[in-house]
Amino acid sequence: MHSKDSKTQPSKPKLFNIFFLLLTFASFFAFISGQGAAAGFAVYVDINGGSASYSGFLVLVFSLAAALSRLIVGAVLDRSFAIKAAFIGMTGLAVFTFLAYFFPQPGLPMVVLRALQGFSFAYGTTACAFAVEEVLPEERLGEGIGYYGLAQALALALGPAFGLMLVQSDASTNLFIGLTIAALFAIVAIALCRYDKHPDKLPITAAYLKRLRVKQCSTRDASSSCDGRQVTKETGRVSATNNNCKNVAPLDIS
Repeated sequence: MHSKDSKTQPSKPKLFNIFFLLLTFASFFAFISGQGAAAGFAVYVDINGGSASYSGFLVLVFSLAAALSRLIVGAVLDRSFAIKAAFIGMTGLAVFTFLAYFFPQPGLPMVVLRALQGFSFAYGTTACAFAVEEVLPEERLGEGIGYYGLAQALALALGPAFGLMLVQSDASTNLFIGLTIAALFAIVAIALCRYDKHPDKLPITAAYLKRLRVKQCSTRDASSSCDGRQVTKETGRVSATNNNCKNVAPLDIS
């Protein structure tokens, strides 16, 4: 009896789809870059004759800019724009980190660049978290967020060590080069994560597919109650099972 019942139970949707892995990869390297800078900049300032208070001020500037960015992004970001926003944020992080290479001495340019780094870092990682919710299967959303957070926690542990290793190398400006390379890895991962172009590769209960279904219903003046839907992997098509949407043609995502 037990074996017979187990055969009728539906299997869980796949959690580690390619888009989830790419977003987790991008977030990991963004945190490596951001947290590496937090630790490395303090030593870098000391090497170049800056004071401890100036180092602390740079940390404050980065944190305030990041907090402001998260407040703005969380309030205004449209989920349909999440992956593009993540790309913009990661690109900004790489660019402003690299530009710090040309302003090695403590001063106003360094303060401005730290503020822009903080804003870009928070903008990119917050948008990345939005995108993760779009690509995870609904039934395993909490589990997926847990793995995503684990990658960030790992980066929080490794990032400072990476930054200190770079700044204590033969040329302390290696700090900016190494952190820029880490941010570039994040950019590449985001650039490859085009689930909007390949929705057929998403889990059938992913939030992105649900939004596509609702959007089609609304454009055809159907009822807003469009939660009932069916996605067939064989055809790569989304079709409605709700009576209110029965007159809506299937959405082709192939």
